[in-house]
Amino acid sequence: MFIDFKFVSHFVVYGKHNMKTQAAAISFASLMFATSASAASITFEDIAGMPPVDGLEITNQFAATAGVTFGLIDGSTGSALAQGPVLAEVGGPGTAFGGFGGGGDTIAPGSAAQIGNFFLTDDGLGSGGLRNPILVAEYSVASSFISADILDLDFSETFEIRFYDAVTGGNLLNTILLSASSPNTGNGVATTVNYDHGAAEILRVEFEGRSNRAPTIGFFGLGFDNFNSGVEIEPLPPSPIPLPAGLPLMLAGLAGFGVLRARRKSA
Repeated sequence: MFIDFKFVSHFVVYGKHNMKTQAAAISFASLMFATSASAASITFEDIAGMPPVDGLEITNQFAATAGVTFGLIDGSTGSALAQGPVLAEVGGPGTAFGGFGGGGDTIAPGSAAQIGNFFLTDDGLGSGGLRNPILVAEYSVASSFISADILDLDFSETFEIRFYDAVTGGNLLNTILLSASSPNTGNGVATTVNYDHGAAEILRVEFEGRSNRAPTIGFFGLGFDNFNSGVEIEPLPPSPIPLPAGLPLMLAGLAGFGVLRARRKSA
């Protein structure tokens, strides 16, 4: 198990609760196969070949390329929400957090190139409450590695990342806790987290931020980007193109015609 917080040296990791060695059974799609690999990051700058739009709901657009779907669960009840996470565009009007320099969804200069123009947030409503919606990434095939950027972790905020070995329920494999006192956090800053579990057991990851400062206790403006699921899904080699039904008969006829001409010449 390896954990690397880019430019981060202080963190809390809770030990693995279940030392399972049995690999999870995986059902492969008929037209693709999956391998645990260093897949390309989801930057949210391209949405399955379509341009990103502020407020666009993100659910299964990356299932075919990264083996992952996104959703939200109620932070208080644990129930799935009908509303999925949405895209946020860098700059005002702010739908995720009060960013660098007081501008809504503004990224700190040192992180701007890393984040680009779009990132993922929760419901984009700033719903607040005791616990904000929790971002969930669910996998089609077990992974051993993830990487992601968490934005704007400052003041008295904390951020938990929880790893499970099942899409629903399952065992809690590990929990990582970041706080605003961790290095490379701050107003509009992107904090990069790399986690190597050491075994392909991860099937669900939950990302939950929380503010502990009045008057915004519970409220956390989620900013999430550059997600690497650790799973690469590639299309199978294309099947041979079937020949037209009449082609074999035509070829046989041409061959027979050639034999007949050869016989006439010899005669």
